[in-house]
Amino acid sequence: GSDACVDCEGTPFGGKEEDRCGHCMVPVLMCNGGRLDGRACASEEDCELWPCAFGGEWDDCVDCFGVAYGGAERDSCGTCGGLDATCNTAYSILAPSTQLCASDPLSVSWSGPGSFPSSATLTLSPVMPD
Repeated sequence: GSDACVDCEGTPFGGKEEDRCGHCMVPVLMCNGGRLDGRACASEEDCELWPCAFGGEWDDCVDCFGVAYGGAERDSCGTCGGLDATCNTAYSILAPSTQLCASDPLSVSWSGPGSFPSSATLTLSPVMPD
């Protein structure tokens, strides 16, 4: 039989487990995609709704549908088996935590789909307090 106190390398209480690809390692949850890719996580909420999954080489042969040695990949919008062309094009930008004057410079970092059209423009409008 097997001893539940021994890990996949035969070390008592070693903490390593065998993944679906046959790797023997310590499982660590990490964000898989998006701007938080590679950050430690406990759930998809920690990853801005991108997958929170075992990171590194853990299950690296498993595709986004959970199939070992499958070929499906996530598009730049995070959809498994999706096409970048079908991404939602309603983009939003989080407001800075401080107020800006009209003469203040504003820098915007794009973290959306890689297929963002080059002809697109960003329009900023002032919001008047009530």
